[in-house]
Amino acid sequence: MAMIYRTVTGIAVVLAVLLSGCNSHADTKDPETMYDIASELKDISTSVQGLVKYGNGNELSESNLILQAIDNDESRLEIFSDYTLRVRVDGQRSSVLLCDDDIALIEDSGCTPEVDLHHWNTDVANQCSFVLNLDKVCD
Repeated sequence: MAMIYRTVTGIAVVLAVLLSGCNSHADTKDPETMYDIASELKDISTSVQGLVKYGNGNELSESNLILQAIDNDESRLEIFSDYTLRVRVDGQRSSVLLCDDDIALIEDSGCTPEVDLHHWNTDVANQCSFVLNLDKVCD
């Protein structure tokens, strides 16, 4: 009986280790890495907001808006290579969302001095969708 208990316990421990290693959301929670990424995202969201408010950002696709925001310097996107960047335009306001698969990590409007939402730093894995109320955040 003790042998069966040890085997079952051993299998449970191995499964727990393997499953925790497969959780990409857990891997992305390294604060130093995430704050570096957030800093770069802030620069892009501010540029996107400038294009939307003062330029032709409303007329551009998401990818073209991001490229124009970084002056077509694709090397600035390398830090985001393992993630998905999304842009939302709402009138003269915008926000940029960084996701890992379908999990939101960081969301930022370009109209505030600090990064608006660090989804990665919460206990809940949020879906990759925009949640900022730009009317409230940008006023």
